[in-house]
Amino acid sequence: MSDSNPEPTSNVDFASLKLRPGAWLQMQNIEGAAHKSEVEFVSAMHGKSLFVAIPDVTEDSRIQAGERFRVRGFNGVSDFAFTTQVLEVQTKPFWNAHLTYPDSVEARVVRESLRLSASRPATVMFDGGSKQTPATVNDLSVAGALIESATALGAIDDRIEIRITTQFEARETELKIPAVIRHTGKWDPKHSFRSGVEFADIAREDKLVLYYLLFTLAQNER
Repeated sequence: MSDSNPEPTSNVDFASLKLRPGAWLQMQNIEGAAHKSEVEFVSAMHGKSLFVAIPDVTEDSRIQAGERFRVRGFNGVSDFAFTTQVLEVQTKPFWNAHLTYPDSVEARVVRESLRLSASRPATVMFDGGSKQTPATVNDLSVAGALIESATALGAIDDRIEIRITTQFEARETELKIPAVIRHTGKWDPKHSFRSGVEFADIAREDKLVLYYLLFTLAQNER
């Protein structure tokens, strides 16, 4: 993580996460074969169970009743983890599982100033989409990014759109993020500009993809 003073982890109730249906969770088996599965949160019965959908089922990632998992996720504000056990697995009308409701959740608030190292290629659109330039997203957070480009992206308060190709729901997806330039300057006198941008009015679908990308980057930095 790029922040030298990360927020401490605290124990919270699962309900305080306010997870929305469609949030992605990563499940790591903590007994027997240590396989990982990515599941989609559907709903929760407070104090009783969690209901998740399993979009991609293979022999190596199949979840079985009785197995215990360490679950990690990101709700846009906090990076969280908890332990659960599979109560039941069903295959109709789609693969899904009921999990035990966690007694507590370990959560760490991700501040807006906390940015994750990204180094992701991107395309920046400006002038209403009539122009574009290749760029690299070096740091990424829920609220903004640091972008490196060969040419200046614009002036302070100019609006741009950042497009990043990433994986979501097991397919390649183009993430589109409207942003406002908050500071800019020439980093390398011969080659490069750096622009700090603040995100604005991200569509709900793109916000889910952004959160999932941040969650993936956070897992890689652990």
